[in-house]
Amino acid sequence: MLKCPICRNPNTKLKYTINKYTYYDCGICQTLFLHPQPTVKQLAEYYKQEFIYEAGSQYEKRIRDQAKRTLKNLKEMNLTGKSLLDIGSGLGYFLDEAQKTGLDATGIEPSKKFAALSRKLYRTNVINADLELFFKNNRHKKYDFITMINVIEHFNNPFKQIAIVSKLLKKDGILYLETPNYNSWLYMIEKEKYTFLTPPDHTYIFSSVSFSFLIKNDSSLKTRDTLTYSYPEHLMGILKNLLKNKKNQILLNDSMQANKENNIAISKSKTIKYMLFDKALSMISYKILNYFNYGSFLELYIRKI
Repeated sequence: MLKCPICRNPNTKLKYTINKYTYYDCGICQTLFLHPQPTVKQLAEYYKQEFIYEAGSQYEKRIRDQAKRTLKNLKEMNLTGKSLLDIGSGLGYFLDEAQKTGLDATGIEPSKKFAALSRKLYRTNVINADLELFFKNNRHKKYDFITMINVIEHFNNPFKQIAIVSKLLKKDGILYLETPNYNSWLYMIEKEKYTFLTPPDHTYIFSSVSFSFLIKNDSSLKTRDTLTYSYPEHLMGILKNLLKNKKNQILLNDSMQANKENNIAISKSKTIKYMLFDKALSMISYKILNYFNYGSFLELYIRKI
């Protein structure tokens, strides 16, 4: 039996095979994980040769809007906080927004290209390094806020990264983690076609339960708040999957002639529904996905006591 690397449960199950990669599911800590895990060297080569961060430039406005909400929450949780470390700072949008609020913000970014662009465009203080190298050279530094936005799911040893972050965080400091949500409507509906099952870069898909195991060995870390959020296209993706499944069921149960007629009717119906939701209702209704923390992205605010 394969043990879960997060909670050590020996009864995990093979869940999905995507290309040459396999994801296992742990029902105890509600985590998906890749097995075998890619090595640090393999991941470094992948990011160097294959990984393209298209969403960064494509969705700058929404990233900045989310950054403003996150920074507002952070400041409310630590009123005297002045320094921030953003791990995996990408193109620098979050850092730029943090600077605008008056924070002394530093970024860590392993991509030389992204680090250079961030410094050039927004005059950010970005260090071209990974977390372990940064910690090796800056053990004495402490921060009021540390953010890891869509980063932790890329590591092959999240316990090690959390331990390093804890050492860099000041007492009463806040760690903000954002990552795709295992307990989301998006994952429950899309299943093996889940938007964020992208091996080998996503080595884990976490839940809030996963993090209770990840921080339980550090008595100084306590979860302050758990939230989720989604985007309109996530609601559309769910609806389209449901409609597609409905259509397939109809086609299986009908005759060839009925299939043809239903295809036409369903096609027209889908076109009307998609236009209606894409252009209007999805922009209003998508927030229902977040009720009871079933949103597409999991947000955790963790305090160091």
